[in-house]
Amino acid sequence: MNDLFIWPLSKREHEILSLKSTGMEYKEIAALLGIAPQTVKFHLRHVRLKFHESHATLHKVIAECFRTGYLDPFEEIV
Repeated sequence: MNDLFIWPLSKREHEILSLKSTGMEYKEIAALLGIAPQTVKFHLRHVRLKFHESHATLHKVIAECFRTGYLDPFEEIV
């Protein structure tokens, strides 16, 4: 388990976080993955809750993921 998160991210949470880190909007991620925008928001809310600081913004989570190497900016996502 990566100590960046209280609980490990699911494959879908990681996938959505990676896509969001590229600057994609909820609707774009949803269309790409064939899910509803609300489902994207649901997964990202869980990502923030799993982050050690529950009040963290999504931008802070993404920045910390890049800083620690949890997200690779050169990884092919889909």
